[in-house]
Amino acid sequence: YSVLKPILDAGISGLNFSLHSIDSDELLKTQVDRKIEWMRKQLKQQMQAILIAKENSVKVKINTVISSDNDISRIIKIIQWANSHQIPIRVMNELNSGNQAISAANNLFQSLGAIQTKSETYMGSSSIRSTFIMPSGEEIGFKYIRPNYLKTMCTNCNLRNNGCTEKFCYKHFLIKLEY
Repeated sequence: YSVLKPILDAGISGLNFSLHSIDSDELLKTQVDRKIEWMRKQLKQQMQAILIAKENSVKVKINTVISSDNDISRIIKIIQWANSHQIPIRVMNELNSGNQAISAANNLFQSLGAIQTKSETYMGSSSIRSTFIMPSGEEIGFKYIRPNYLKTMCTNCNLRNNGCTEKFCYKHFLIKLEY
């Protein structure tokens, strides 16, 4: 709370939290060189921070990442926890998993009986955002991230094909497609 308090006192209006599990044993599997005791402490602090921020009228959102079908049960638990606290959640594809992550996301939404109701594509952007509605009425966001090189910035850049870390450019123009 000592780190969060100054942020809340400054009057921040919104916070996105990355939450990759609500179970410390599962979370440990997603980390490198961590001990379970440390993981339990960090997860408890993170979940408390999420709830404290929400209690202080901060607009809170949870982001989580899917890379394969093995992540579905873990993500369902996160969705259930977020919904039980009325916190919006967004699932994003893990970039290095390519089509496997997209397929897993589709399988996740199908297993939840969720129906896609909206999709937003940002011209010149690396992302496509979709909204799904579960049978119970809760919304789940999905952010599909894709490589995107801007002609005006990237055409003559020698890093483009040699390890560019800036290949995911964000929105310039909004095109909304609603179902």
